Amino acid sequence: MRQRTQLINALRGHLAEFGIVVAKGPVHLDKLNDAIDELETGLPPMVREIGRTYLDQIAVSFGRKPRLVVAIALANKMARAVWAMLTKKENYWNPVAAA
Repeated sequence: MRQRTQLINALRGHLAEFGIVVAKGPVHLDKLNDAIDELETGLPPMVREIGRTYLDQIAVSFGRKPRLVVAIALANKMARAVWAMLTKKENYWNPVAAA
């Protein structure tokens, strides 16, 4: 989440140097994308390329789950397994190896 915010702010900063000002937040990513694609903005080709690179990295970051969410999900899974073993008074067996 923090990295995505940093990428968005970096892109906003680069475009601001060329007179393109867009409001904060991921909600306005479409406006950033439109500004990069519009030929009328007068952006140099290198800036367009860098902007597209930023947008690609931002898109990838939207597809990933934050590390804390993954850590909590794994901890929850382990807690459920331990609880099941304690209540059933069983030893742990690896479901992959047993299948």
